[in-house]
Amino acid sequence: DALTGFTLELVHLDGHKVTVSRDKVTWAGARVRKKGEGMPNFENNNLHGNLYVTFDIEFPKKDFSDDEKEG
Repeated sequence: DALTGFTLELVHLDGHKVTVSRDKVTWAGARVRKKGEGMPNFENNNLHGNLYVTFDIEFPKKDFSDDEKEG
């Protein structure tokens, strides 16, 4: 998925779902910003900050076999 793109749903702290999608290669440490999905503002609960999602990706350490490449 990290090589071809993906869409996933995260469950936020308050229980609502946040959709994160990527349509390009995603490397370890890549960050996605979701505007308005962060923590509420201390002075105005109607305003929310940004939510940052950081990806921790592990790529295979060995070469793929011919069967794995085709599958």
